[in-house]
Amino acid sequence: MYEKQNLKVLIDENKLIKTNATKRIRYGGRNEDMPVYRINLKYLYYNDKNGRISTDMNEYTDNNGGMESLSVDERNDIIEKFIYNTDVARNEKTKRNIKEIGQQKAGVVLEDGRIIDGNRRFTCLRQLYKETQNSKYGYFEAIVLDGLSDKEIKRLELELQQGEDKPLDYNPIAKLVEIYDYVINGEFSKQEYANSTNLTMAEVNLRIDKANLMVDFLDYIDKKDKFYIAKAMQLDGPLQEIRGIKNKLKNDEDKWAKVRVILYYYLKLSPEEDMGKYIRNRLETVIFSERFEEFFEKQLQIMENTKEVIEPSIEIDDSEDTIEVPSLEDSGFGDNKENNGFSNNTIEDIESEKARDMEQIRKFRAENEKAQSESSNLVKSFEGDIRWEASRRKPIEQLSEVSSKASVVDIIAISKMSSDEKNEIRKNINEIKEIINKIESVL
Repeated sequence: MYEKQNLKVLIDENKLIKTNATKRIRYGGRNEDMPVYRINLKYLYYNDKNGRISTDMNEYTDNNGGMESLSVDERNDIIEKFIYNTDVARNEKTKRNIKEIGQQKAGVVLEDGRIIDGNRRFTCLRQLYKETQNSKYGYFEAIVLDGLSDKEIKRLELELQQGEDKPLDYNPIAKLVEIYDYVINGEFSKQEYANSTNLTMAEVNLRIDKANLMVDFLDYIDKKDKFYIAKAMQLDGPLQEIRGIKNKLKNDEDKWAKVRVILYYYLKLSPEEDMGKYIRNRLETVIFSERFEEFFEKQLQIMENTKEVIEPSIEIDDSEDTIEVPSLEDSGFGDNKENNGFSNNTIEDIESEKARDMEQIRKFRAENEKAQSESSNLVKSFEGDIRWEASRRKPIEQLSEVSSKASVVDIIAISKMSSDEKNEIRKNINEIKEIINKIESVL
């Protein structure tokens, strides 16, 4: 059970065990080697602003209205699940390593017990302690910081994510949610975020653009701020392609308004499994062709016959008052309430909400197979015609290029050439004449 303590006070009272290890960290504007302490797990709690679990937290908040009403123990148990499920195989490997050689890298915590760095190691220790009740797993080794503002805490977390021993990579959508929270809607400037994450300004601008497109798309499908849907739909690749198209259109807002509708409609309809590749290889060809307006009008006719889908309900077995959640079983949790550490209803509500949202999208696609097929065929037809037209006109463009280059040949320079050089010119001219004769033969 969680016990609220001021860790700095415990240190001053010699109630925390100081190890022989130190951890270097940039603190107070300079690098410092700080002592590492063994801290009882019961004094610690998760940072619910951890970027790695941003989509899970977003899903939980959307379904439950936040965690403010929960106890620290309940919050810890829920967030433990989120972190464990980010990469079950890697977390199990970390647990095995801790069993064999102990915790090797120190974490970072605040004086009130909030973990800023080391959430995954904390998770593995919590689980090992619950599984074995062995006291050697009951302590987390970390340095203790105090006197940090919320912004300084966020900056520190971002800097630690880019450390030499890089932690588990975030899901690409979680990175977009992070920049949406910290920069677009937060108190970090783009430069501050770039400095804290070791990113270039170009990389920061790319993430900001993609985050804005993600938010815009979710609004378009009436799933405002449900970032877990973007994660489930694996939108990072498609958003990258859409951002490129939007940039090519520059300030043509009228065309972007039309292109936006087309791209978002196709994302929702999903005629191909790899929508990033589909947008890049097919839709972009049509969008930047002279026939886009014709394509747009025909696509609108198909869209007019698209069926909207009412949000489906998820059946619940009243006799057991539980919802089957395959994803949790696949992660090795099943129905072991003792190990779960919190009520099934909380996790089931989250999974149920996610299931309803994704089922609505799947049902939309299933009930619009005709529109999906018609849209796919329309793109293939236009793309084929456009590529054929470009291929058909290529000889004209090539000959025009040759003519332009030949027209700038310096005649005076040729007149002053040696006999051998002039012979080279004659050879080239004869080769050109042969090519011209072949072309004329088919005219």
